[in-house]
Amino acid sequence: MGGFVARHARGTEAAGKPGLARSSAQPAALDSAARGLPGSSSPSTTALGGDPVLRSETLGHRFERLAPPPAAGPAGAPALRGNVLQRAKKKRARYDPTTGQITGGRYPWPTGFPGVGPGQTRHHKAPWNKLKTALNQALALRTTPLKQKKRFQRLATLANREHLITDQFLRRAARKSQRLSFAQAVNELGQGLFAIPGNVFVGPTDRADDPQGQHDSHIDESGYETDRSKTLRRLSRTIDKGATNDNLKPLVEKFKAIRASGQDQVAPYNAREWDLHASGKLQKKPKKPKLKPLKEKSRTVDPQSGRTHVVFE
Repeated sequence: MGGFVARHARGTEAAGKPGLARSSAQPAALDSAARGLPGSSSPSTTALGGDPVLRSETLGHRFERLAPPPAAGPAGAPALRGNVLQRAKKKRARYDPTTGQITGGRYPWPTGFPGVGPGQTRHHKAPWNKLKTALNQALALRTTPLKQKKRFQRLATLANREHLITDQFLRRAARKSQRLSFAQAVNELGQGLFAIPGNVFVGPTDRADDPQGQHDSHIDESGYETDRSKTLRRLSRTIDKGATNDNLKPLVEKFKAIRASGQDQVAPYNAREWDLHASGKLQKKPKKPKLKPLKEKSRTVDPQSGRTHVVFE
């Protein structure tokens, strides 16, 4: 019967067989749409083993034909469905109660977070993958309640989400709770770490010096790394070496001072911070060497004038 599979509604009922759709047999005129005849109503479409199915029913028999598979695009390209390109979207970050870890890619930017202009994007100084690692380490921590509390408090301070770390939160973290409210609290903490304003600067979308998951120093227009960027660079290194309560404490205290001074803000786009690369893309200005303090070589006093003469190396 061409591209159709015929099944009788009674006796040899195949509804239980895998790969075949189930439907009730209803006496009706042959669905000419399934045969491709003009003037017929559109055939119904359902899922058969994950594929579209065209289905027709007549005189106690049912006819099913698999629709043609989606047209494949160029090599490596997603398939086309109904002339709409189906792009695989990377899953957003979220707390997975079954593993007790943050999984997926990134959290969405919070409502009201500073936007960007055309051709611009937000860049993390301390990369999100390292901050996510630090939070996952805290979630997997097997230690005393006091140490675990301090670890979460350190991260919550960075995220400006100290209110989340309650006794109830810590009890649920200790027993790997699968409660929805605990997952929501962890996700709020994770989003806070993802969107620390002082950890973000705006730059070009297409750049020649992508850090590829490593720390992305913010170099100002004078060629020096900003104070916030230096603190966050040390945070990145600390996480790489293995974050502990002791080595996190001075960095968190430093960032608290930055926030208290009103500097925990997204650094806006500044064209003077970028140079043109030979590829035609933009790259950060070269970082100037750190200024070394002057070292005194000698000091003399003029007996007549009383002036002091200092010679530096």
